[in-house]
Amino acid sequence: KGLIRKLVAFRERMSRVAVENLDYRRFLDLYDSPATFFFLDPPYLDAAPVAYPGWTRDQLREFRERVGRLK
Repeated sequence: KGLIRKLVAFRERMSRVAVENLDYRRFLDLYDSPATFFFLDPPYLDAAPVAYPGWTRDQLREFRERVGRLK
């Protein structure tokens, strides 16, 4: 019974969560609202590519400016 309760609680908690694999610009345009909580983890500056390459200073600056305009 404990596992079933935990699974039900997890399902309820995650029922309004969206996980997307989109360009962050498109993602922010689609979901930005005063009630939206974003968890954003951009690539590190000039990081060595492991899963994906790091961002340049210009890319990071663009990201910061876009995030600064969120509702």
